[in-house]
Amino acid sequence: MKSERRGDGRARFRGVFANKYIDGIPHLVELVDVSASGLQVRRILEPETRSMTYPLELSVGGVTLWAWTRQVWRRGSREALSMVSTDTVECARLRKFLRAAMAA
Repeated sequence: MKSERRGDGRARFRGVFANKYIDGIPHLVELVDVSASGLQVRRILEPETRSMTYPLELSVGGVTLWAWTRQVWRRGSREALSMVSTDTVECARLRKFLRAAMAA
């Protein structure tokens, strides 16, 4: 198993979902853990694709955040995604949400 490369603190989740868009169609994923630079998700039902980049829609604390992500690895239903492009304001909102989630 690869060593952990994310230096940011991570918040772990259960029962929190996001939409990963494949060819413009949303597919539900469950968040496993999230940091400011990436996340690990559990894929639920999605088609096989050769694409390695995906828009991700995440609703946290009543706010919808968008990020462009890139697949880092996939093992079974688990997948690691790196955030490669996020709006500055949304990135700040995500960091604030993560600080609160890790403090709880």
